[in-house]
Amino acid sequence: MGRDLVSVCMITYSHGLFLEEAINGVLSQQTDADLELLISDDNSSDDTEKIVRGFLENHPKGNVIRYVKHSENLGMSGNFAWTLQNCSGKYIAYCEGDDYWIDPLKIQKQIDFLKNNSDYGFCWTRSKIYNNNSSITQDDPNSKYLVEGNDFGFDFTFENLKNGWYMVMQSLFFESDMIEDLRAHRFKFFRDIYLIVHLLNKKKGYCLNFFGSVYRVHDSGAYSGQSNLNRAISGYQVYKELFEFHQDNKVIFHKYKSFTNQIIYESMKLKKFNLGLSKTIELVGFTHSPKYLLNYFILFFSNLFSK
Repeated sequence: MGRDLVSVCMITYSHGLFLEEAINGVLSQQTDADLELLISDDNSSDDTEKIVRGFLENHPKGNVIRYVKHSENLGMSGNFAWTLQNCSGKYIAYCEGDDYWIDPLKIQKQIDFLKNNSDYGFCWTRSKIYNNNSSITQDDPNSKYLVEGNDFGFDFTFENLKNGWYMVMQSLFFESDMIEDLRAHRFKFFRDIYLIVHLLNKKKGYCLNFFGSVYRVHDSGAYSGQSNLNRAISGYQVYKELFEFHQDNKVIFHKYKSFTNQIIYESMKLKKFNLGLSKTIELVGFTHSPKYLLNYFILFFSNLFSK
């Protein structure tokens, strides 16, 4: 019987400052599976290609790298969807070019878990959060889901999303046959949460309680570099679109409503009253609750004369 193949999905755009650490974290894995590292470069303008070529030519495991540089920028959503669709392994692991893995047995532990627990189709690990500006490292807050007496890990469900799951995509590992019918192209705002919702609708998920990866917070990050209002708008767009396809899912509806509220709150602080009003009207429309109009006017008058 042949060895299993694990495809590592790594999207990158001008991550030259961080990419070497990301690649080394993958190539340092000790596993009885074969690896392919698919690096999908979204037409970077920095030295990303030079860094990857250095690994291809000089690293003893450089032959596992498949490098594709797109001639035109696909955008984060398009690049993510393209890379997922071009992974060929039995399993898929994920790590963006500005994050990295810190446990050389990460992949093997995740393979072992899925093989020994056939009712689960995907798993995470815990993650460290590194602030590139302050050089401060913290543990992710997901320990709150640990159950007393079980230090091995915990189930991952839609309730985790509702109650504040700190998304650690760089530790995600799943069975590739779970996304054969994903059809990412039908979504305008396709990103990580679409994949997670799809996986949750297929099989159970689990978080292994060891630190396998680092999420890097930096000013040019796709999410961490955004303003509070832009984060809220991005979340709103995503969950509104997801809700159109999953209208019976109460957690997705809760997140849609929550991000709409965040837009209202953040826009009012910036005195963008028309944006706040339009989202308030939308919120009243899909919740059938007039209380949000009262909240709007309270925010309006409290911010109207503020400096």
